[in-house]
Amino acid sequence: MITVTKAASEELLQVSRSVTVKELELVPRMVPGPQDSVGFMLDTEREGDQVVQYEGTKILLMDMTASGILEGWMLDCKYCTDGRRFVVVRQ
Repeated sequence: MITVTKAASEELLQVSRSVTVKELELVPRMVPGPQDSVGFMLDTEREGDQVVQYEGTKILLMDMTASGILEGWMLDCKYCTDGRRFVVVRQ
């Protein structure tokens, strides 16, 4: 499974705690994007998901396929002049 840094965990925690729709627990899900990139969408936990928790809160969901592909990678959050950016790098 992907490693999630403290900086990325704290950003994902803010998202996870700020979103509730009709009492559903929505959590960022890592999904494939164009040209070997990844993105996020808000979703609910599904059977078989890999779940990353931080401070007792679910902060990231991945299906088994994504989890396997991202083994050995790290999710981090970098602060730039135009805001924060999530980056995925090989460890």
